[in-house]
Amino acid sequence: ALADHEALDAIFSSGAMAGFRALGAGLSFQGIAPEADVSLRAGQLLGAPMDPTEARGFSGRLFTAFNAMSPSAPRTPIISVFRRGKTFVYDPDLDRYVMNEDLEGAPDNGVRFILYEPGIGGKPDPAAEIGHADLMDEGDGSAEDIALRLVVVEGTDTILEYATTVDHADGTGRITVDGFLQGEQDRLDFEIGVRGSTAGAENSVDISFEMAIASRSFLIQGAVSGVESESGEGGEVNLLVRHGNDSFQVDAAGTDTSIDGTVKLNGDLFATITGDPEDPTITGATGEALTWNEALVLRQILDSTEDVFDFWEDLLDPLDELIILA
Repeated sequence: ALADHEALDAIFSSGAMAGFRALGAGLSFQGIAPEADVSLRAGQLLGAPMDPTEARGFSGRLFTAFNAMSPSAPRTPIISVFRRGKTFVYDPDLDRYVMNEDLEGAPDNGVRFILYEPGIGGKPDPAAEIGHADLMDEGDGSAEDIALRLVVVEGTDTILEYATTVDHADGTGRITVDGFLQGEQDRLDFEIGVRGSTAGAENSVDISFEMAIASRSFLIQGAVSGVESESGEGGEVNLLVRHGNDSFQVDAAGTDTSIDGTVKLNGDLFATITGDPEDPTITGATGEALTWNEALVLRQILDSTEDVFDFWEDLLDPLDELIILA
Protein backbone atom coordinates (compact mmCIF):
# COMPACT_ATOMS: atom_id res chain seq x y z
CA ALA A 1 0.00 0.00 0.00
CA LEU A 2 2.77 2.43 0.91
CA ALA A 3 4.60 1.64 -2.33
CA ASP A 4 1.45 2.54 -4.30
CA HIS A 5 1.11 5.89 -2.53
CA GLU A 6 4.82 6.59 -3.04
CA ALA A 7 4.32 5.97 -6.77
CA LEU A 8 1.43 8.46 -6.75
CA ASP A 9 3.55 11.06 -4.93
CA ALA A 10 6.37 10.52 -7.46
CA ILE A 11 3.99 11.35 -10.33
CA PHE A 12 2.72 14.51 -8.62
CA SER A 13 6.28 15.68 -7.84
CA SER A 14 7.79 14.89 -11.25
CA GLY A 15 9.79 17.50 -13.15
CA ALA A 16 7.15 17.57 -15.87
CA MET A 17 4.46 18.45 -13.32
CA ALA A 18 6.72 21.18 -11.91
CA GLY A 19 7.03 22.71 -15.38
CA PHE A 20 3.27 22.57 -15.80
CA ARG A 21 2.75 24.38 -12.49
CA ALA A 22 5.15 27.08 -13.72
CA LEU A 23 2.90 27.53 -16.77
CA GLY A 24 -0.06 28.29 -14.54
CA ALA A 25 2.00 30.85 -12.63
CA GLY A 26 2.72 32.80 -15.83
CA LEU A 27 -0.70 32.92 -17.47
CA SER A 28 -3.08 35.86 -17.31
CA PHE A 29 -5.99 36.89 -19.48
CA GLN A 30 -4.23 40.18 -20.30
CA GLY A 31 -1.77 38.16 -22.35
CA ILE A 32 -4.12 35.76 -24.11
CA ALA A 33 -7.34 37.79 -24.25
CA PRO A 34 -6.59 41.52 -24.43
CA GLU A 35 -10.08 41.99 -25.90
CA ALA A 36 -11.35 41.57 -22.35
CA ASP A 37 -9.46 44.67 -21.29
CA VAL A 38 -10.85 46.52 -24.31
CA SER A 39 -14.37 45.43 -23.35
CA LEU A 40 -13.94 46.63 -19.79
CA ARG A 41 -12.68 49.99 -21.01
CA ALA A 42 -15.52 50.14 -23.53
CA GLY A 43 -18.04 49.65 -20.74
CA GLN A 44 -16.47 52.51 -18.81
CA LEU A 45 -16.63 54.72 -21.91
CA LEU A 46 -20.27 53.90 -22.52
CA GLY A 47 -21.10 54.82 -18.97
CA ALA A 48 -19.55 58.25 -19.32
CA PRO A 49 -20.58 61.29 -21.40
CA MET A 50 -19.24 61.01 -24.95
CA ASP A 51 -19.27 63.61 -27.72
CA PRO A 52 -20.36 62.55 -31.26
CA THR A 53 -16.78 62.27 -32.55
CA GLU A 54 -15.76 59.86 -29.80
CA ALA A 55 -18.93 57.79 -30.27
CA ARG A 56 -18.37 57.42 -34.02
CA GLY A 57 -14.76 56.36 -33.52
CA PHE A 58 -15.67 53.88 -30.82
CA SER A 59 -18.48 52.25 -32.83
CA GLY A 60 -16.25 52.15 -35.90
CA ARG A 61 -13.55 50.21 -34.06
CA LEU A 62 -16.09 47.69 -32.77
CA PHE A 63 -17.55 47.25 -36.27
CA THR A 64 -14.09 46.71 -37.78
CA ALA A 65 -13.14 44.14 -35.15
CA PHE A 66 -16.40 42.21 -35.58
CA ASN A 67 -16.08 42.04 -39.37
CA ALA A 68 -12.48 40.84 -39.13
CA MET A 69 -13.89 37.49 -38.00
CA SER A 70 -14.36 34.93 -40.75
CA PRO A 71 -18.03 34.24 -41.69
CA SER A 72 -17.80 30.66 -40.40
CA ALA A 73 -16.13 31.55 -37.10
CA PRO A 74 -18.06 31.04 -33.87
CA ARG A 75 -19.33 34.27 -32.35
CA THR A 76 -18.71 33.32 -28.74
CA PRO A 77 -15.49 31.26 -28.57
CA ILE A 78 -13.60 31.03 -25.31
CA ILE A 79 -10.33 31.39 -27.21
CA SER A 80 -10.95 34.23 -29.63
CA VAL A 81 -10.31 33.95 -33.36
CA PHE A 82 -7.74 36.70 -32.94
CA ARG A 83 -5.58 34.30 -30.89
CA ARG A 84 -6.26 30.89 -32.41
CA GLY A 85 -3.22 29.40 -34.13
CA LYS A 86 -0.85 31.64 -32.16
CA THR A 87 2.10 30.75 -29.90
CA PHE A 88 2.87 32.44 -26.59
CA VAL A 89 6.20 32.76 -24.80
CA TYR A 90 6.93 33.91 -21.26
CA ASP A 91 8.17 37.50 -20.90
CA PRO A 92 9.96 37.91 -17.54
CA ASP A 93 9.80 41.71 -17.77
CA LEU A 94 6.00 41.67 -18.02
CA ASP A 95 5.75 38.60 -15.78
CA ARG A 96 3.27 36.90 -18.12
CA TYR A 97 2.94 35.08 -21.42
CA VAL A 98 2.87 37.20 -24.59
CA MET A 99 2.15 36.31 -28.20
CA ASN A 100 5.07 35.66 -30.58
CA GLU A 101 3.95 36.07 -34.20
CA ASP A 102 7.10 34.38 -35.57
CA LEU A 103 6.52 30.95 -34.01
CA GLU A 104 4.44 28.33 -35.81
CA GLY A 105 2.88 24.99 -34.89
CA ALA A 106 -0.01 26.09 -32.68
CA PRO A 107 -3.34 24.24 -33.17
CA ASP A 108 -5.92 25.86 -35.47
CA ASN A 109 -8.57 25.75 -32.75
CA GLY A 110 -6.37 26.96 -29.92
CA VAL A 111 -3.10 28.41 -28.74
CA ARG A 112 0.35 27.08 -27.82
CA PHE A 113 2.38 28.00 -24.74
CA ILE A 114 6.09 27.29 -24.60
CA LEU A 115 6.84 25.29 -21.46
CA TYR A 116 9.82 26.05 -19.20
CA GLU A 117 11.41 24.70 -16.07
CA PRO A 118 10.37 26.64 -12.97
CA GLY A 119 12.76 29.38 -11.92
CA ILE A 120 12.75 31.93 -9.10
CA GLY A 121 9.49 31.93 -7.20
CA GLY A 122 8.10 29.10 -9.33
CA LYS A 123 7.86 31.37 -12.38
CA PRO A 124 8.86 30.01 -15.82
CA ASP A 125 12.60 30.25 -16.61
CA PRO A 126 12.87 31.52 -20.24
CA ALA A 127 16.40 30.08 -20.48
CA ALA A 128 15.19 26.53 -19.78
CA GLU A 129 12.62 25.54 -22.42
CA ILE A 130 11.38 21.95 -22.00
CA GLY A 131 8.37 21.61 -24.30
CA HIS A 132 5.00 23.13 -25.04
CA ALA A 133 1.36 23.04 -24.00
CA ASP A 134 -1.45 23.26 -26.55
CA LEU A 135 -4.77 24.60 -25.26
CA MET A 136 -7.60 23.78 -27.67
CA ASP A 137 -11.14 25.13 -27.68
CA GLU A 138 -13.57 22.25 -28.31
CA GLY A 139 -16.62 24.28 -27.38
CA ASP A 140 -17.76 25.23 -30.90
CA GLY A 141 -21.09 23.49 -31.22
CA SER A 142 -20.51 21.58 -27.97
CA ALA A 143 -23.36 20.73 -25.61
CA GLU A 144 -21.30 22.16 -22.73
CA ASP A 145 -20.97 25.86 -22.10
CA ILE A 146 -17.17 25.52 -22.11
CA ALA A 147 -15.08 22.65 -23.48
CA LEU A 148 -11.29 22.88 -23.47
CA ARG A 149 -8.47 20.36 -23.97
CA LEU A 150 -4.88 20.80 -22.82
CA VAL A 151 -2.01 18.68 -24.16
CA VAL A 152 1.44 19.04 -22.61
CA VAL A 153 4.46 17.74 -24.54
CA GLU A 154 7.92 17.42 -23.02
CA GLY A 155 10.50 16.79 -25.72
CA THR A 156 8.58 14.41 -27.98
CA ASP A 157 6.51 12.74 -25.27
CA THR A 158 2.96 13.68 -24.25
CA ILE A 159 3.16 13.75 -20.48
CA LEU A 160 -0.24 15.28 -19.70
CA GLU A 161 -3.54 15.46 -21.57
CA TYR A 162 -6.96 16.31 -20.21
CA ALA A 163 -10.32 17.73 -21.18
CA THR A 164 -12.21 20.28 -19.09
CA THR A 165 -15.91 21.06 -19.41
CA VAL A 166 -17.94 23.71 -17.61
CA ASP A 167 -21.73 23.94 -17.46
CA HIS A 168 -23.68 26.52 -15.52
CA ALA A 169 -27.27 27.56 -14.92
CA ASP A 170 -29.07 29.64 -12.32
CA GLY A 171 -27.67 28.66 -8.95
CA THR A 172 -25.75 25.59 -10.17
CA GLY A 173 -22.48 24.81 -11.91
CA ARG A 174 -20.36 21.80 -12.84
CA ILE A 175 -16.71 21.41 -13.82
CA THR A 176 -15.17 18.13 -15.06
CA VAL A 177 -11.55 17.17 -15.67
CA ASP A 178 -10.71 13.91 -17.44
CA GLY A 179 -7.31 12.72 -18.70
CA PHE A 180 -3.91 11.24 -17.84
CA LEU A 181 -0.54 12.25 -16.39
CA GLN A 182 2.58 10.30 -17.31
CA GLY A 183 5.26 10.12 -14.63
CA GLU A 184 8.82 8.91 -15.09
CA GLN A 185 7.67 5.32 -14.55
CA ASP A 186 3.91 5.15 -14.04
CA ARG A 187 0.87 6.66 -15.74
CA LEU A 188 -2.01 8.12 -13.74
CA ASP A 189 -5.50 8.16 -15.29
CA PHE A 190 -8.00 10.49 -13.65
CA GLU A 191 -11.59 11.73 -13.72
CA ILE A 192 -12.78 14.51 -11.42
CA GLY A 193 -16.21 16.14 -11.35
CA VAL A 194 -17.28 19.02 -9.12
CA ARG A 195 -20.86 20.27 -8.87
CA GLY A 196 -21.90 23.26 -6.78
CA SER A 197 -25.25 24.84 -6.09
CA THR A 198 -26.73 27.73 -4.14
CA ALA A 199 -30.29 27.93 -2.80
CA GLY A 200 -31.09 30.80 -0.51
CA ALA A 201 -28.55 30.84 2.31
CA GLU A 202 -27.40 27.26 1.64
CA ASN A 203 -24.37 26.35 -0.47
CA SER A 204 -23.54 22.76 -1.36
CA VAL A 205 -20.82 20.96 -3.29
CA ASP A 206 -20.53 17.37 -4.54
CA ILE A 207 -17.20 16.01 -5.75
CA SER A 208 -16.65 12.64 -7.39
CA PHE A 209 -13.27 11.35 -8.51
CA GLU A 210 -11.31 8.35 -9.71
CA MET A 211 -7.54 8.06 -10.04
CA ALA A 212 -5.80 4.88 -11.13
CA ILE A 213 -2.33 3.52 -11.89
CA ALA A 214 -3.26 0.50 -13.98
CA SER A 215 0.25 -1.00 -13.99
CA ARG A 216 0.09 -1.27 -10.20
CA SER A 217 -3.61 -2.26 -9.94
CA PHE A 218 -3.95 0.83 -7.75
CA LEU A 219 -7.29 2.67 -7.66
CA ILE A 220 -8.64 5.59 -5.62
CA GLN A 221 -12.35 6.21 -6.05
CA GLY A 222 -14.43 8.53 -3.98
CA ALA A 223 -17.20 11.02 -3.38
CA VAL A 224 -17.16 14.04 -1.10
CA SER A 225 -20.16 16.23 -0.33
CA GLY A 226 -20.47 19.33 1.79
CA VAL A 227 -23.18 21.78 2.84
CA GLU A 228 -22.77 25.24 4.31
CA SER A 229 -25.78 27.05 5.74
CA GLU A 230 -26.76 29.48 8.47
CA SER A 231 -26.93 26.55 10.91
CA GLY A 232 -23.32 25.46 10.23
CA GLU A 233 -21.32 23.12 8.03
CA GLY A 234 -21.60 19.39 7.37
CA GLY A 235 -20.40 16.78 4.93
CA GLU A 236 -19.66 13.18 4.02
CA VAL A 237 -16.66 11.31 2.63
CA ASN A 238 -16.89 7.92 0.92
CA LEU A 239 -13.57 6.57 -0.28
CA LEU A 240 -12.45 3.29 -1.84
CA VAL A 241 -8.72 2.63 -2.16
CA ARG A 242 -7.75 -0.62 -3.91
CA HIS A 243 -4.25 -2.12 -3.79
CA GLY A 244 -4.30 -5.19 -6.04
CA ASN A 245 -6.66 -7.69 -4.40
CA ASP A 246 -6.96 -5.70 -1.17
CA SER A 247 -9.13 -2.65 -0.57
CA PHE A 248 -9.84 -0.05 2.09
CA GLN A 249 -13.27 1.54 2.41
CA VAL A 250 -13.64 4.85 4.28
CA ASP A 251 -17.08 6.20 5.22
CA ALA A 252 -17.28 9.29 7.38
CA ALA A 253 -19.80 12.02 8.14
CA GLY A 254 -19.55 15.09 10.28
CA THR A 255 -19.99 18.76 10.98
CA ASP A 256 -17.54 21.54 11.77
CA THR A 257 -17.46 20.27 15.38
CA SER A 258 -17.63 16.46 15.18
CA ILE A 259 -16.82 13.49 12.96
CA ASP A 260 -17.87 9.85 12.97
CA GLY A 261 -16.37 7.37 10.53
CA THR A 262 -15.25 3.82 9.88
CA VAL A 263 -12.44 2.26 7.87
CA LYS A 264 -12.78 -1.28 6.60
CA LEU A 265 -10.09 -3.57 5.15
CA ASN A 266 -11.50 -6.18 2.75
CA GLY A 267 -14.92 -5.71 4.35
CA ASP A 268 -13.76 -6.11 7.98
CA LEU A 269 -13.58 -3.22 10.43
CA PHE A 270 -10.05 -1.83 10.51
CA ALA A 271 -10.41 1.48 12.40
CA THR A 272 -12.89 4.03 13.72
CA ILE A 273 -12.60 7.82 13.55
CA THR A 274 -14.54 9.95 16.05
CA GLY A 275 -14.47 13.25 17.88
CA ASP A 276 -13.07 16.65 16.92
CA PRO A 277 -12.40 16.90 13.14
CA GLU A 278 -9.26 18.94 13.90
CA ASP A 279 -7.89 16.26 16.25
CA PRO A 280 -9.93 13.03 15.88
CA THR A 281 -9.59 9.89 17.94
CA ILE A 282 -8.56 6.94 15.76
CA THR A 283 -8.60 3.40 17.17
CA GLY A 284 -8.41 -0.13 15.84
CA ALA A 285 -11.32 -2.53 15.31
CA THR A 286 -11.56 -3.47 19.00
CA GLY A 287 -10.62 -0.08 20.44
CA GLU A 288 -6.86 -0.68 20.54
CA ALA A 289 -4.30 1.85 19.34
CA LEU A 290 -3.12 1.40 15.76
CA THR A 291 0.42 0.22 15.19
CA TRP A 292 2.87 2.67 13.61
CA ASN A 293 2.60 0.92 10.22
CA GLU A 294 -1.21 0.84 10.34
CA ALA A 295 -1.40 4.53 11.25
CA LEU A 296 1.00 5.43 8.43
CA VAL A 297 -1.06 3.58 5.80
CA LEU A 298 -4.29 5.11 7.09
CA ARG A 299 -2.79 8.60 6.94
CA GLN A 300 -1.74 8.02 3.33
CA ILE A 301 -5.26 6.88 2.45
CA LEU A 302 -6.90 9.92 4.04
CA ASP A 303 -4.31 12.28 2.52
CA SER A 304 -5.14 10.94 -0.94
CA THR A 305 -8.41 12.90 -0.80
CA GLU A 306 -6.44 16.11 -0.29
CA ASP A 307 -4.15 15.04 -3.15
CA VAL A 308 -7.21 15.00 -5.42
CA PHE A 309 -8.16 18.56 -4.42
CA ASP A 310 -4.59 19.86 -4.90
CA PHE A 311 -4.28 18.10 -8.28
CA TRP A 312 -7.62 19.50 -9.45
CA GLU A 313 -6.45 22.99 -8.51
CA ASP A 314 -3.18 22.49 -10.43
CA LEU A 315 -5.05 21.33 -13.53
CA LEU A 316 -7.41 24.31 -13.51
CA ASP A 317 -4.74 26.90 -12.71
CA PRO A 318 -3.77 27.56 -16.37
CA LEU A 319 -7.46 27.71 -17.34
CA ASP A 320 -9.16 29.52 -14.47
CA GLU A 321 -8.83 33.06 -15.81
CA LEU A 322 -10.18 31.96 -19.20
CA ILE A 323 -13.13 30.25 -17.50
CA ILE A 324 -13.82 33.24 -15.25
CA LEU A 325 -13.52 35.54 -18.26
CA ALA A 326 -15.95 33.37 -20.23
